[in-house]
Amino acid sequence: MITELNETKIAKDRLINMYATLAEGKALYKAQEAVKFNCSLRSIQRDIEDLRSFFANQSEITGAVQELIYDRKMNAYRLVPPLRNLLSNEETFAVLKILLESRSLTEAEMFPILQKLISCCVPADKQKQVNELIANEKFHYIEPRHKSKMLLKM
Repeated sequence: MITELNETKIAKDRLINMYATLAEGKALYKAQEAVKFNCSLRSIQRDIEDLRSFFANQSEITGAVQELIYDRKMNAYRLVPPLRNLLSNEETFAVLKILLESRSLTEAEMFPILQKLISCCVPADKQKQVNELIANEKFHYIEPRHKSKMLLKM
């Protein structure tokens, strides 16, 4: 009885973890998940089918259509459209450049905002590229002459 409860908890934790991975816009690799959770590929496949069923039910209830698909190029499962829509590198760069060129905030206010935008809007594997693109802009950033913090005043 205790073993059944423990196994059920492990299965639920595995399912929630897989959902969180998909919700972050990341791909789900069946073999990696099996190793990560020390279970069979068949268990992971059942979890994937449960997630597909969940997304189908949510589509009927909320009207928001999401589908868990197998991407042959990536050899992984992914959520279409992802729960978390990320800006492209170009879009993020444009927003960052507009912020930097506005010269409306002190460095202490501006730079953390830039980093937060990059970390939440750019996929992890592209963050280094975006950071490199704005490095020169940050280096030559000129604060407002008044040097007063504007965020609290807005």
